Amino acid sequence: MTNDKKTTTLIIIACVIAVAFIAFLLWKSYQVKTSPYREVILSDYPLQKGSKGDSVIALQRQLNIELSKIDLGDGVKPSQLNVDGIFGEKTKKACLLVYGTDVITPAVLEND
Repeated sequence: MTNDKKTTTLIIIACVIAVAFIAFLLWKSYQVKTSPYREVILSDYPLQKGSKGDSVIALQRQLNIELSKIDLGDGVKPSQLNVDGIFGEKTKKACLLVYGTDVITPAVLEND
């Protein structure tokens, strides 16, 4: 292999690595933007019965993900929440089941 071919090969390898790294950074950025916790983290706390808005929507979406992982026995799953942005009785019960509390604070979400 001549010196020019080695240089060309190294440049191609460096470009492939750079493109892969940029793709990874873009993917991580997309994950943060689409995280169900994003709106909750930026919201006012605590979230509790009577709370409304985008933060509750994000919480309800995350609760639905967590509820789908729970088995109440004999393959019975808890029902999914209606994602309406209103922290009502069903959201309260789901919070109690998933987080063990009906008042959501950053500390509750960090311990999940």
